[in-house]
Amino acid sequence: MSAVANSRVRFLVSLRTQLGETHFADIRDRLVASAATPEDAATMEAALASAPVPPTPMGAFNDFSAASTLVVMPPPALWKPIVDIKKNHMNPKIKRPPYPHVTLLAPFVPYGRVGPAADILRAHMSRIQPFKVKIDEIKLFNNKGSSTMFLDPITDPPGQLDVLFKICSEAFPDWHGTPFEPHIGIGYFKEKAEAEALAKKYQDAWVPMEFMVQEIYINTRVAEDTPWEVRRVIPLGTTKTTPHFEEKPETP
Repeated sequence: MSAVANSRVRFLVSLRTQLGETHFADIRDRLVASAATPEDAATMEAALASAPVPPTPMGAFNDFSAASTLVVMPPPALWKPIVDIKKNHMNPKIKRPPYPHVTLLAPFVPYGRVGPAADILRAHMSRIQPFKVKIDEIKLFNNKGSSTMFLDPITDPPGQLDVLFKICSEAFPDWHGTPFEPHIGIGYFKEKAEAEALAKKYQDAWVPMEFMVQEIYINTRVAEDTPWEVRRVIPLGTTKTTPHFEEKPETP
């Protein structure tokens, strides 16, 4: 079995107890069908068949999965200038394709509970109306041993991303993640001097952009190196809007 196939199998096996049998079977079949060779397919199928079976059905929202995330994303029309920078400076530990986002809650709910989680979020999103985000400044987080380049999202009214995070975290009181710092990551650097030089270069060429945050997204993936896909779109406020993204089905 190739290294890529082996990585995908191990990732899916680690999630079986969180997915539930129906969704595990759906993803298993898609994964085997994507194998590069018949030999890989047979080996993957055998390995997945031996994955431990969950002893009991999932209960409350007190388990969270690295295979899902709750995010804000700019509309697709604004992705290119962000991805053009980000694709060249990805953290080598991240194998998935780059995409622009502000992480709200990650890890998020197991794959098999995306629907119920979306229902909970819809009940809470009436507490916040759509708001504007302006992106015109590139900044750096100076971490221990590395630097992160990011776009700084400024909201109108001010502080709305923090309000949105607070509402989401209150909807899932058993979620305990890292402190929230709203940003759109676009680069990872070992050397601070390189990060500073490139931040200035990109800032000089940056064209400011604005967009409305009118919805949030539950995204899932089937392996560490596959793209995140939108499973649920949850609108903000009470006014009906046209979604920026379509929900993708959870089964083939």
